[in-house]
Amino acid sequence: FFQAFSREFGVMLGAQYTHWSEFQDFTIKHNYASATSIEPLGYKDTWKYSVGARYQVMSNLTVNAGVSYDNSPSAQKYKTPTSIEPTNYWSAGVKVNYNFNDHWALGVSYGHAFLSKNDIDIGVTPSTPAPIKGETDVSSNQLGVFLTSQF
Repeated sequence: FFQAFSREFGVMLGAQYTHWSEFQDFTIKHNYASATSIEPLGYKDTWKYSVGARYQVMSNLTVNAGVSYDNSPSAQKYKTPTSIEPTNYWSAGVKVNYNFNDHWALGVSYGHAFLSKNDIDIGVTPSTPAPIKGETDVSSNQLGVFLTSQF
């Protein structure tokens, strides 16, 4: 959703549903043997919410900024030592776009994910032969530079 309040300023709102529960397991069928490995995932459906703003500084220069909230589809009982995703997280970003003309634009973006600490408490599974307890503490930074051509 986008609502312009003036020629220069507008607000964006978003909500996104992801049907993760479609993925209940990860199945590996081996070509060299008749064995099949099944790793349970137990994903749950999630919603992501976002809000942002756009400001047109000049006719050829636009700045966008926004935040979003998302949560993990992974249930605690299905987490593995490589499951670094938190149970929920916030992210924020900014993008500056400069239009050289009607056909070419240059953009730069930066985003940061504020990830919550994630407790790991895994019992014995096919991929973890001994119980594992601990926590993950992860953050993420993204930087993008892009050149866009319109025909």
